[in-house]
Amino acid sequence: MDKIQLLSPLVANMIAAGEVLERPSSAVKELVENSIDAGADRIVTEIDQGGRSRIKVTDNGCGMSPEDARNSFKRHATSKISKPEDLGVISTMGFRGEALASIAAVSKVTMITRTADSLEGFEIRMEAGESVYENVAGCGTGTSIEIKDLFFNTPARMKFLKSENTEAALITETIERFIIAYPQISFKLIKNGREVIYSAGDNDSFSNLRNIYGKAVTDNLVKISYETEAVSINGYIGNEKLLKNGRKNQMFFVNGRIVKNKIFFAAVDEAMKEKATSGQHPFVILDIRIDPAYTDVNVHPTKAEIKFSDDRFIFANIVSAISSSFTVKGMERKETSPEEEFEPISFIAKPEIKEETVARFNIFKKKLPITANSTNSSRKSSKA
Repeated sequence: MDKIQLLSPLVANMIAAGEVLERPSSAVKELVENSIDAGADRIVTEIDQGGRSRIKVTDNGCGMSPEDARNSFKRHATSKISKPEDLGVISTMGFRGEALASIAAVSKVTMITRTADSLEGFEIRMEAGESVYENVAGCGTGTSIEIKDLFFNTPARMKFLKSENTEAALITETIERFIIAYPQISFKLIKNGREVIYSAGDNDSFSNLRNIYGKAVTDNLVKISYETEAVSINGYIGNEKLLKNGRKNQMFFVNGRIVKNKIFFAAVDEAMKEKATSGQHPFVILDIRIDPAYTDVNVHPTKAEIKFSDDRFIFANIVSAISSSFTVKGMERKETSPEEEFEPISFIAKPEIKEETVARFNIFKKKLPITANSTNSSRKSSKA
């Protein structure tokens, strides 16, 4: 048997790249998230050949000093957390410190960056995880990162990429989701030298949806606006004309991060069960805002999944948000009294919550506010 040995930094980063970077759209997602965390309100993404040959993301964020620029390419280097307690209250898009190190390990990267208080910028070039060039540079405040020849030294990964059009479409979808989640930021996507997406950053979310999905969709959307002391849920749900067999048009954002959790789908199905037949699903976009202390985003390498301290609380609030905003044909509206409790369907194993945990998270002890306008089917309600 071979002796156990430590992996070299390059090999370790290449392994990490296999988890973080599935395809060019993964790199775009990581770079744009960094720009958002840097406080940018203008983010431009450029791609050539579906991102295979070139990806460039430029922002007007806070920029970096030369030392920070160098450190940003080191694995597990991050400005977002510094102690174990920080993991419980993550409010930024990134925090793991793996993205840039992973990208640099499997591509050729050029970063040009400048802070507002610096008279000159800094340029650093990385190739296969090693710095090959550093110098001062002239640039505006912010950061520009250009990736060339993604996966050039990992041909096995290249074999699994789709056609140029397919990879470009996935990048387009990624930018569209950022536009939906952050209407206050101006996004631009340039594909093979041609501008294909632009958002003004004027905080007009409905206008952004119309630009992305078209009038036929937005004319059949109902606005959702729901808030309690513990959570706010905003977004849109489609009427019966937008029912589809799949869930492609169901998006859920938690504190600005697009994530997945089967609790979301189950809650939507519960709210719409008397309208949509089996296998039919509505168009849904929900923006859920909750204290980060009640979430865990550190459960997936690409931060695509999320966990909650109490799934039942999220389930009940999503059902209430949809029910109070959208009355579907055939769904009976009835008055409910505060004494009625909400009993969610047993779609997921629910571990018992210890008394001390409940005491700590007081919001989970409160009954959901039920107003005269709230709708429910003849099912019972339970505490969140």
